[in-house]
Amino acid sequence: MSGAAVGDFLGTGDLDFAADSAERVDPEDPAVRSVVVGVLHAWANRQAVANLLFHPSLIPVSERAPAMLRALGGNDGYLRLAAATGLAQADDWAEQEREQLVAALAAAIGGSDGVTANRAAESLAPLFEPEEAAAVFPLLDHPSPVVRHHLFRALFRMYGSQGMKALLADRSFLVPEYAVQLRRRLTAAGFDLLEPDGGSPRPPALEYLPNLAEWLDS
Repeated sequence: MSGAAVGDFLGTGDLDFAADSAERVDPEDPAVRSVVVGVLHAWANRQAVANLLFHPSLIPVSERAPAMLRALGGNDGYLRLAAATGLAQADDWAEQEREQLVAALAAAIGGSDGVTANRAAESLAPLFEPEEAAAVFPLLDHPSPVVRHHLFRALFRMYGSQGMKALLADRSFLVPEYAVQLRRRLTAAGFDLLEPDGGSPRPPALEYLPNLAEWLDS
């Protein structure tokens, strides 16, 4: 069943059908693994590659980070969206992979708007570490409130309200004018510096994920 299912999964242009098909694919099946690796190494079937990026659990671990990084750093906007989205479902990266993915997601956010930036921020939020926060702060200028929300929430998770207050007051880290601007954005996003975890406001809804055909028509 898994062999037939992987063909259905790779060939479909419907993301809902791909999600259903993915549940019937056994990534440990050697035949499935061979097909998946072949698709990724060829990087020619845009739909099949995108479907795998949306569902990284089907990608062998040794191929997972290289595929994600290739998509995030490439010129194909739909594959970038697929990787930015799929990364929210993947974890357990080697440290070097995690660092590379943090940098690639940050670059994708800075160079994108709309759904790609929003999905990349959702995936970046649980990945970056406190020592990488300085690289994330410039992304809080992003025009998307969804991007800002996910990154603010990650910062509160790391530092708590007291730590955030200290960062906003640290003139060696932020110029006072920018700190004031960030405080206003925090408030607008529903965060509260008086609450231990910032108040945990509900994130804005993520946009609809387009199928490849819809992406091409837009």
